[in-house]
Formats: sequence, C-alpha cells, structure tokens
Amino acid sequence: GSPGRLIGNWNRFHRLLAEGHYDTVYINAFQALSLRYGLLARREEVPVRILHSHGVDIRAQFLRPVKLLIQGIAKALYSSVGTEYFACSQSAARFLFDSHKTGKESVRLIPNGIETGNFRFRREERRKIRGVLGLTDRYVLGYMGRLNNEKNPAFLLDVLKALLPIRPDACLLLVG
Repeated sequence: GSPGRLIGNWNRFHRLLAEGHYDTVYINAFQALSLRYGLLARREEVPVRILHSHGVDIRAQFLRPVKLLIQGIAKALYSSVGTEYFACSQSAARFLFDSHKTGKESVRLIPNGIETGNFRFRREERRKIRGVLGLTDRYVLGYMGRLNNEKNPAFLLDVLKALLPIRPDACLLLVG
C-alpha cells in the first residue's frame, strides 16, 4: 500500500496493542514487510506472537526487483520477532522466514483447507454442467462469492449491459 497507509496502519496497530494488553497476536502475512507488526507485538511484550506465511513470491510487475530487495531486507530484519511460525507450505515458509533468524528447526506446516485439484478445469465436466444449466451455446460471465455490498456484484449488471451489444449470447451466472 501507500506509505501513508502503511504508517497509519502501523500507528493504529501500536495503539491497539498498547491499550489491549494481549496474550497472543496472530499475523497472517503474504510478504515479509508485514512481519514488522510482530516487532511491535514484541516491543509491547505480547508473549505469543504467531507469524503465518501464505505467500510464495512477489507478483511479476515493473517494481518486482525493488519489492524483492525489500522482501529480502524485511525477511532478515523481522524473521526473529515471532514465537511460533506457521506456513501453508515449505515454499511459503522459505519465502517469508529466514530459518537462521527464527531459531526454529522447522516451521509448523498448516496446509490450506481447500483441495485445489478439485477445482481444476475439466473440459468434459464443463460441457456437462453447461448442458444441465442450459448454457451450452452461451458466453457466460460468472461470479462465485459472497453477494454483499463489499463485493459489488451489482457492477456485474453494468458489465453485462456493456457486453450484450458485443456478445448477444452473453449471460450472467451468480453463485453465492
């Protein structure tokens, strides 16, 4: 995020810790800079500081080399601030934690709760489901998720309206 937001979040988290006197802090991190929240928790003497890694890489983009440099520095600086280290995979553990800094032989692995293989594209399954739903020859604009204001599913109606002149066979399928 923006530097202003990062500083604002840092300050809010610091106040929260100072006022709350917590026993445990859990930090679900996708990149090493997020581990600096663990540093605040250590400074506020939170006895249990769980750092949980989900990320395995920095997205390919123009600033990727700079972000990888920041990742390496933050990993070296902040890997030691936790008392417990969790990751969804070995690659996520290596990406976020410096094993020399954690003082731990291994990170506790907690695999993601979804078997991603169940959701891989299968052409025959697609054909069957489209047949059941009567969408065999349709261009399907699909959405699967919570149907609430934060997700803005109403925007999809605007998208469909703009799409129909180009693809008259288009339809909108909502699952939520």
